[in-house]
Amino acid sequence: MLRSITVDDLHDIVEALSTALDAKSVCMCGHSERVAEISRLLAKAMRLSPAEQTRIHIGAHLHDVGKIGIPDAVLSKPGKLTAAEYNIIRQHPEIGASIVGKVKALQAVVDIVRNHHERATAEAIRTGRPAGISRWERGLWPSPTLSMR
Repeated sequence: MLRSITVDDLHDIVEALSTALDAKSVCMCGHSERVAEISRLLAKAMRLSPAEQTRIHIGAHLHDVGKIGIPDAVLSKPGKLTAAEYNIIRQHPEIGASIVGKVKALQAVVDIVRNHHERATAEAIRTGRPAGISRWERGLWPSPTLSMR
């Protein structure tokens, strides 16, 4: 029988999943772990609550999980992508949000996965991008630790 899982258990599961994803491509090796750790440190530096730091850390581990749905020929292509290939790879945040959204315990990180390539520009905030959601409805919009470049 399965026992109730803790946040630490959830983190371990998410870390294992992101490690499996990173193993799919030599280029991605360790990427999710690095993004998760940098995001955690930024969230801490921003003095976010421990719960929000954990949410951001777990979401960062999963940010590229949608790349599972991207063909290997596109994901591992050496050199520049064509416009069509670029449009395919741009779908990975929505694919990832769909995957993560199926897990009740991960509902709090779906927005991080979906919006990790969004930038909080003045225009984006004014228009409510992405998905017509205003910054006031989302709290931190988009996750500032994942959208910094």
